[in-house]
This record gives sequence, C-alpha cells and structure tokens, in this order.
Amino acid sequence: MLPYSPGKRGFTLVELLVVIAIIGVLIALLLPAVQQAREAARRSQCTNQLKQLGLALHNHHDTYQHFPRLAVLEGPYHIRVGAMIPLLPFMEQNALAEQIKNYDTSVWSSPPSPWDTSFSPWKQRIDTLLCPSDTGADKTYRADRPVAPSSYRFSIGDSYLDAYNPQDNKTNYRGIFSAKLDQKFRDITDGTSNTIMMAERLTDFQTPFINQTHANSISLSDPSTCWDAVSTTKRDQFSSGANPAASQRWNDGQACFTGFNTVIAPNGPSCWDSTNENADRAITTVSSNHPGGICAVLADASVRFIPETIDTGDMTQAQPTSGQSPYGVWGALGSKSGGETKPLP
Repeated sequence: MLPYSPGKRGFTLVELLVVIAIIGVLIALLLPAVQQAREAARRSQCTNQLKQLGLALHNHHDTYQHFPRLAVLEGPYHIRVGAMIPLLPFMEQNALAEQIKNYDTSVWSSPPSPWDTSFSPWKQRIDTLLCPSDTGADKTYRADRPVAPSSYRFSIGDSYLDAYNPQDNKTNYRGIFSAKLDQKFRDITDGTSNTIMMAERLTDFQTPFINQTHANSISLSDPSTCWDAVSTTKRDQFSSGANPAASQRWNDGQACFTGFNTVIAPNGPSCWDSTNENADRAITTVSSNHPGGICAVLADASVRFIPETIDTGDMTQAQPTSGQSPYGVWGALGSKSGGETKPLP
C-alpha cells in the first residue's frame, strides 16, 4: 500500500480576503505619502520658477534702472502689451523676444494686440510660466482660449480703484508694478524683504470656483462686498454672475490677466465692477493648488509661501491712497512705501 501523501494546501477564501485587506490598507497608507511627495516636488519646482522670475526682474532693473511696467503703452511694445514681454530676454527667451520685437520691420510698428490669435508668439507656451500644480495649465488650448496662459502675476498692491485699465492716468499705484510708472528699487521704502513682486494664480478657464473666477458687477466700495458675492450654501462658489477670465493671456497688460491685489487672502474670491475684464475697479486674488496657500517672490528675490490664513486686517475699509494698508500683513506686503513694519512670520 502506497503511503499517504497529502496534496499542497492552498489559501482558504478567508486567508485570501485577509491578504487583500492588508494590501488595501498598505496602499491606503502609502498613497497619501506618495501624493504628498509629488506635491512637494511640484511646489519646489514652482518655487524655483518664481525665483528665476525674481532674478529676471533684478536683471531687468540692472539693465534699465527700473522694473518693467505692468502694461507697456508706448515704444515698440504698446497696445496693452504686458510686463512679461520685456522680461523675455532675461528668461532665456531671446528668440521669442526677437519675434515679437521684429513683428513688422517695414515701418515703425508694434506687435499685434495681445488677443490677436493670428500672431504665433502669443500662442507659444512657456513652461517656466506654468506652475506644475496648476491643472488648468495642462489643458489643450481651445477656440475660446487660443493665447497661452501664465500662472505667475505682478503685484499692484492694495490698489483696486481705477487700477485695472492701463489707459487710466493712474500715478499712485501702491504696488511695485503700474502701467504708467517706471518703478525702481529706491521706491520700495518699506524694504525689499517686506514687499511682494510676483505670485501665482490658477489658470483654469472653465470653472465655477471663487479662486479662479471673478464675480460680476460688484460695487467694490470696500473688499467686503467681494465676499458678499460668495454663495451662502457653496462657499467655494459665487451666488451668480461669475466670469471665468483667469490667466489666459501671458502677454496682456490688463491687470486681470497679469496682475493681482494684496487685499483678500490667497484662494479667496475675486470680483470687478463690470461683466468682463474691461473693468475700472477690481480685486484679483492669488490662488493655487498647493495645500494651504501660494508661492510668492519678494523684491529681494526670495521666495516665500503665503498661507491662506495670513492676516488681512479690516475688509470693510476702503482702499487707502497713502499711509499704512488697512488690510493687515497681506496688504502691507503689497504696498511698497506704506510705512508698515509687518514682515512675514
């Protein structure tokens, strides 16, 4: 009689389910860590890109003894062409800068208007102007969004009345950048480490969220009216009448495309007194997909993370024309010569 030889024993159903459950728990534990590591890498890249923009602004100032204007209204770059254009040679984009500058050499000329989609340089994507955490930057350009976007913007400080039309005769912009003034380091009397130059804003075009749209037809007697437009049931959306114009035009000197205000804290609402970007008064708020805040470069070219919880002072106060900003630490960061001593913590 042959000796008994038991067959190989397999997993029981219960054991198999236990193994699957353990694997599921491990994945659930590891996935957030992987996502956090990826976001940390994206934020690091965003920080580096802003650092390079800060150095480009310094090099522009060294060459021309002033910062670029928010909108270049005369000379070879006019018709609402924005501050990114004169920065191109300092961003290793010389070829693109020459294409724009030499648009038509037969006569004294300027590049086409920044919304002219027949001009190919306007449609050229510049990867260093796109935050890797900005999901809107990766979307294919459509017929309604043919001009390349930018995640990065220039500070006009806590000025929001009559600050959004580059043709306005505005001379008391409180931020570093304005349409009609050549601002210099010597104008930043609050200190370069206490004054913001650039920060980021999300570029997604089709979205209902307050950190990527502007509420329409808001009086803006003070910033609290912008918060009043937010839905009481969906606090990340407006009640009605929002416009999705965000950062669709990297080249446009209109402040809604290329500027931001240090009034409402990061990822808060934006609004204007019109139904589109051709507004006389507006508040454009910075935003990002980085958890908890946004990246910004100061006038000393250092990059800091600005939290959503930053102090914004009294939102019921109207825009100041001189002196200290009523909008807390955030407002003080935007004013170049307000006499504030409120550095970032």
